[in-house]
Amino acid sequence: MHNHESAAATAGNRSVVSAIPIALILVIAAVAHLGAQQHILGGSLSCDYRLGVGEDLDIPDSSFSRALVKLDLHAELDPNDKVHIFVDGWLTAAWDFPAAFSDAESGSDNPFDYQELLPLETVLREAYVDLYGFPHSSMDLRAGRQRIVWGTAEQVSVIDNLNPSDLEDFWDFGRRLPSEALKVSWYARLFTLEGVCLPLFRPAVLPGQMFDRMQSAVPDLSPLVLSELSMGYTLPGSDPWSNASAGARLSVSLLGWDLALSYIYGRQDFPAPTTITVVDAGAPSVDVEIDNRYPRRHIAGLDLVGELFGLGLWAEGALFFPDHTLVTDTSGVGGGVSREDAECYFKACAGLDYTFAFGPYLNLQYVHGLAFENSRDELQDYLLAAVEWEVLNGRLKLGPLAVALEVDDIEEIADSWAVVLNPELSLKPFDSAEISAGLRWIQGKEGTTFGLSKEESELYIEGTFSF
Repeated sequence: MHNHESAAATAGNRSVVSAIPIALILVIAAVAHLGAQQHILGGSLSCDYRLGVGEDLDIPDSSFSRALVKLDLHAELDPNDKVHIFVDGWLTAAWDFPAAFSDAESGSDNPFDYQELLPLETVLREAYVDLYGFPHSSMDLRAGRQRIVWGTAEQVSVIDNLNPSDLEDFWDFGRRLPSEALKVSWYARLFTLEGVCLPLFRPAVLPGQMFDRMQSAVPDLSPLVLSELSMGYTLPGSDPWSNASAGARLSVSLLGWDLALSYIYGRQDFPAPTTITVVDAGAPSVDVEIDNRYPRRHIAGLDLVGELFGLGLWAEGALFFPDHTLVTDTSGVGGGVSREDAECYFKACAGLDYTFAFGPYLNLQYVHGLAFENSRDELQDYLLAAVEWEVLNGRLKLGPLAVALEVDDIEEIADSWAVVLNPELSLKPFDSAEISAGLRWIQGKEGTTFGLSKEESELYIEGTFSF
């Protein structure tokens, strides 16, 4: 009886937590009727179902890899012409097929209760207030949980580093976690200057397969034999100095082009090994302990965007200066202690888009280094292309027919390539509704980022209703 009561209490607590974002939005919407100049309440209801078909597109032996329903609600309120409030929350229900009944045989948990069969998760994505003309008439202040977008590239920006990456859905490039922040924008005649302070550190959200690969990462131990690998992750301390990050961005418009310089001093949101300890486990076997941390780093960036002969053009470059040292201790097996300082590295991206007179839209981007590649040895090169063509007055969209080509080493491209093909077809029966179906087919060598996922090719269907 006690277990049932505890489960009920836990479910009750989760229900209360799940209601918080919705309650906030409803309160703002209600307050809007008490004299606010403007109020907006909207959002979307979407579903995402994916069927894993493997490298060979084996549909008869396929299995569900994702089943998610998401309610996205946002509210905006302008109490007066100097104040703007924004709140956005997600309420999601995701069915985890592989893990749903994993504990059924052990009896440790009940796989037949509401939390397993009707899972529910709520995320308060953003909640901030804008104060216009404060603390000076030419300045605006934004405070609260917010998404701070820097850079000009679409989804694969190398400048956009203030918010931590959100790779819960690995294929949703560019998605990041909002952060509690204070942002001040100063608008002058020729330029705009932004200053940002983030008092709390959050690491990136990693998908299960990426975390599993990190857990199994083994350093080169030849001629020793690995007996046991222990992987630990250490977060920064709870004091403000360990958590805080800051950045500044200066942007100007010249001859129809927007140019920006940026600087960030913060922490890497993906863990990096800082200590490797090798312990004797009975020659030639050894145990290896790896401590991963989130080191400080400086980032200097430059980005620009503009138009030339009808082509939309953009480019970004960022220089990263990691501030950490890798300590390798092999004294336990007769060696010594070595130290290796992390080297600076450079990321870049450039792209163009163009809409042809007869309708198709082309988007082409080159990227050197994605968000989760955070050392000189990890950087890969990617070529991303997508074509869309809307017909029947926008009711039917052919595409995006997307292609992602990855190259690890251009000199040995035959052994270091990967490609992702993503054809899609979308139907809009009404202006506020869209249904899409597509295929994500992955091929490549296992040493590449995409190649490691080639067994995860999938068919998918998505639906979105906006209101």
